[in-house]
Amino acid sequence: MAEQTEGSKTTIDAILAADVEGALLLLSYASQSDIAVEPDTAKMVTRAKGLFADGKLDGDDLASFYLAMQKLAIGAAPVTIAGLRAAMSSGTSGVGTSMFSRGAQPESRRAIQWYWLWTVFWLLIMVAIQIYWVVGSTALTSMKQLNEERNKARYELVVLREKLPKGTSVENSADGRRLTETVENLRNRVDAYSKILLTWNNVLRFGLPELNAKPSAPPGEPSDIADKETASTRLDVVLARTPFVLAALQAYLLPLLYGLLGACTYVLRLLSRDIRSFSYTPESHIRYKIRMVLGTLSGLAITWFFEPGSETLKSLSPLALAFVAGYSVEILFAAMDRFVAAFSTGKSSDETAVLEKSQKGGGA
Repeated sequence: MAEQTEGSKTTIDAILAADVEGALLLLSYASQSDIAVEPDTAKMVTRAKGLFADGKLDGDDLASFYLAMQKLAIGAAPVTIAGLRAAMSSGTSGVGTSMFSRGAQPESRRAIQWYWLWTVFWLLIMVAIQIYWVVGSTALTSMKQLNEERNKARYELVVLREKLPKGTSVENSADGRRLTETVENLRNRVDAYSKILLTWNNVLRFGLPELNAKPSAPPGEPSDIADKETASTRLDVVLARTPFVLAALQAYLLPLLYGLLGACTYVLRLLSRDIRSFSYTPESHIRYKIRMVLGTLSGLAITWFFEPGSETLKSLSPLALAFVAGYSVEILFAAMDRFVAAFSTGKSSDETAVLEKSQKGGGA
């Protein structure tokens, strides 16, 4: 029993020490920020320091101290003791250590560095994947267009050859030379885009594994013919799979990354505000991480609730919508609430009020 009493006393002393130190932090901040403090409040806080050191902070003095501390907290709001400690402390807050840190830094400064690096990291990944998607999409579209133009030129060349007298070469006519040159130029451009698509495909190895190796020519068949057939087969596979890869990137991976980027932008903005107002606390890191996860999921899920060509979102692309959803997850919650409300009947006025409140303030 004596050990429990001694342990309880130690715990209470630690709490009192932290509270006295926190009250002094608030008083110091208030004096430096021109916040009006009642003389009795300031005297009680400073007096509590001496009383605690002498072990006499109890009874009416303890009650007066906490009342004075409460007045200080109300006057300094939104600044908090935890926020002031985070701005001064160099202890571990769970947000990692920046590679640019020089010596001990306040938790709040290390937090904003960590989230800044995290945002830049995912931004670079998103830009790389976006460029990869653009290259594949542009090469595929251009190749299809060039193939159509080449087929059209070939058809015109065949028609011209049939009109010429038998035994006459198409190269003897101006139109024939022009069409022959056009077909050759288009073939070269198609070959160039084919090489781009083959290289693009090899980045993520979406080709068939057995086509990555060059097979040997069958007996009695020239090796160059076998090589051409292999290249043609590989290209057919790439052309067949490229649209699926592009669709997967655009429908799933890019919305996730845009949602994450939107969430990172929101967190940086909120973190900057919290640090400026000394309201950042180590516990805020948990809230920020949850917000980033929700923003990432919202970037993907928001596309399930809206049609890209709808009148409501006529000016927003799916990726821009994913970024907005990641920045403000309340958009997704509002859409979900409307979806649930559309299939619900007999809602009471209280339920409707709760629904509207969640649309305005729902989110991490």
